[in-house]
Amino acid sequence: ASNLTDVLRRLRGVQTTCQGGGCLVTFARCPFGCLPQYIVDGRPMPDFGPGTPIRDVYGIDVYAGSSETPAEVVGEGGWGTIVIWTRSAP
Repeated sequence: ASNLTDVLRRLRGVQTTCQGGGCLVTFARCPFGCLPQYIVDGRPMPDFGPGTPIRDVYGIDVYAGSSETPAEVVGEGGWGTIVIWTRSAP
């Protein structure tokens, strides 16, 4: 895997769509292809990109729905949350 999309496309319940040089990550259970909420190093990051190099990522947790998401990371991601820890975390 060279980037976050390569890792996420292998996970059950996650769909990736790539076209025109960019990739979009959605959850399969969402009826309209809802985008996940990204929490990076404990902070919501709506602009976090699936093209992030995997060498910068220390760990990933994927919660495919609000019922799976722990209370400490619940936010605006009703259809799912992707929690990422990076090597440069404070």
